[in-house]
Amino acid sequence: MKKILLLLFFIIYLCSCQTSLDLYDIDFPGDSTIANTAFWIDGSDDPLGISAVVAQKLSDYGLKAVAVSDREMFGLISSSTGTAFAVSSNMLVTNSHVVGSADTVTVIIGTDEIEADVVHNEPDVDLAIIKVPVELPYSFKLSDDVEKGLHVTVMGYPYTEIMGRECKITEGIVSSETGAYDTILKFQFSAPIQPGNSGGPVFNDDYSVIGVATEKVSDIHAFSEDGFIPQNANYAVNGCLLQFVAENFIFDKDSSSVVDSLEDAEKAVFMVKSEERTDINNDILIKISYTYDFNTANTAYSRTTYFVNPILFTLYTMDGIKIGEIEESSYAGSSYIRESAYETAEYVALHIFYAYADIAMPCTNSGEKIY
Repeated sequence: MKKILLLLFFIIYLCSCQTSLDLYDIDFPGDSTIANTAFWIDGSDDPLGISAVVAQKLSDYGLKAVAVSDREMFGLISSSTGTAFAVSSNMLVTNSHVVGSADTVTVIIGTDEIEADVVHNEPDVDLAIIKVPVELPYSFKLSDDVEKGLHVTVMGYPYTEIMGRECKITEGIVSSETGAYDTILKFQFSAPIQPGNSGGPVFNDDYSVIGVATEKVSDIHAFSEDGFIPQNANYAVNGCLLQFVAENFIFDKDSSSVVDSLEDAEKAVFMVKSEERTDINNDILIKISYTYDFNTANTAYSRTTYFVNPILFTLYTMDGIKIGEIEESSYAGSSYIRESAYETAEYVALHIFYAYADIAMPCTNSGEKIY
């Protein structure tokens, strides 16, 4: 009798839910699997940030899900910025770790973003040569004359999200003719650098580049290991290595005007963006649209709370085929009984997971999920 009562209670609960799972008719591709499918939630028209809630809940359930505000970001795994400088009319030097294994490398020239070709990438010495399909107005000459105490200037685009996109200039001296652990491949200098300076020129008072800014001693690592924060311990790839790479891999040696002032130098130093993308052919796009209101008189919420009425989730394959549509509301038939917009979004995310699990995670006879 007790089991029957519990079963009746569960049935009544299901019937009282806003929407039955059966109403969510989503036609996921039959070859979808956890390994080959990601969910991209379009947040380009989402003032309440519901796309982020949906992405987080789907991720909590073990799916790959990302909320993006710009549709050009679909498929983007990682994005980073660094610095490069011209060494001929269309060739630039940067760090190997700036370009990495990126699918696209872009150089910011004025207001234009110019896609560059990676001519040579040498991870062992952290140098890369890239080429742009435009003519650059100025280029640096190179030197291997590294001496302790030499005055140096560093130019680059550090931490652009906070510090802005204007080229930054810092000054210091060559502190040591060797790098960390006494390597002769690098030298130490005192001019301050930040993330984003990587690949930038370190040049002397004759505007000859003697090194390429590449790294600094980690403050966090040093403090955790030895209890102190090092000051101005920064490193550059040595000019002799730079000259060797340039002589062997810069095929177009047509020179533009040679840098002879700080004003010239700024016109020969550029921000570089690298992006790595993944195949999105098997992925799912979720578009969200809704109207909303907040905190009417008949609510138990004591804070400003938003309610959606309704919210529409439309699911597509990445080639634009619509595979499902879900419409929900914060109101369960009464203005006195409602969920916040985010609770409604979590509710829908759960049922998207249920529908997807039937396709992507079939059960074996033992009940074990197959991933």
